[in-house]
Amino acid sequence: MEKKPPIRQLIHRITSETEDVSHVPKMVIFLNIVFRPVIGTVCAIRGHYDGRLSLVGLLLSIVYFFAFMVVIYLDTRFETMEQWARILPKLFGMVIAGIQVPTTFAMYSCTTNNWQSCI
Repeated sequence: MEKKPPIRQLIHRITSETEDVSHVPKMVIFLNIVFRPVIGTVCAIRGHYDGRLSLVGLLLSIVYFFAFMVVIYLDTRFETMEQWARILPKLFGMVIAGIQVPTTFAMYSCTTNNWQSCI
């Protein structure tokens, strides 16, 4: 019977085309498996509470997209055209979240009685 590789090895194989271990695959794993679910959870809590967009979630999304753009830019495995093909969707996501921030900020209210209103 063949021993199955641990989840970490599977994720590394998915995110890395080469065998060398560098900081780029680790950052991709962190951003996609840790940071993005936190953003989704924050947005879901606020949306469930009163149906509004989460200001904190939008700001974290901008940070996520920016960090991912930097990670893709630093990834030397890709040619310039492929880097831009991977960067542009993140850039558009950052722009869309940035457009939503002013209207969300205008409607933002936080009451200390309910923590869900503050996210």
